[in-house]
Amino acid sequence: MTYLGAGPAPIPVIQAALAQAPILIAVDGGVAHAAALGAVPSHILGDLDSQPDALPPAFSDIPVTHIPEQESTDFDKALRTVPADLALGVGFLGGRVDHELACFHTLLRHAHRKVLLISETDVVTLAPPRAVLRLPQKTRLSLFPMQPVRMTTTGLRWPLTAEWLDPHDRIGTSNSVDAPRVTIEASDPACLVIAPAEHLAELIEYRRQSEGWPEKRA
Repeated sequence: MTYLGAGPAPIPVIQAALAQAPILIAVDGGVAHAAALGAVPSHILGDLDSQPDALPPAFSDIPVTHIPEQESTDFDKALRTVPADLALGVGFLGGRVDHELACFHTLLRHAHRKVLLISETDVVTLAPPRAVLRLPQKTRLSLFPMQPVRMTTTGLRWPLTAEWLDPHDRIGTSNSVDAPRVTIEASDPACLVIAPAEHLAELIEYRRQSEGWPEKRA
């Protein structure tokens, strides 16, 4: 499944996502991107404050879920309303920094979902408890903690052995792949994995075969 948001979403990036996950969910203003591409979503949802004034006739029979509350982002509403075990998100990176940060917060909030956010330059996902990632050597790979988290890695130029990453202290950006097989182990659902966009397929496989985080229960 591909969630399409209102942020920067070049057509080639949307097409790359749909090639991997062809079911399209238009999230509020993302419906304008879908219309520009000529792609008909399966569902439109959000607080609908960024909807175009007019939609193509082909969109007239699409189910629409209006969620007017303003306590959560449209991306959060999408994960709650049309959940998927493995999903891609386009139109959630770049643009306004506060929107982008809110989307990273949503990845943590819904850590039991396997979601990858895509832009022209990057793929961002939440590190699972433990998984193997296969990328070409010297590929840029960054680990960014959203809160203190103990990390163990192998196959990177600068590996970690049960070491703490912390947004107030030590982070793990601009590392690089140093072996055919990279392992990443996280103590908690708190660390973003960031890699170049051209390796989307490898990142999808990394999340597909990974153990998921348990769903938080109230």
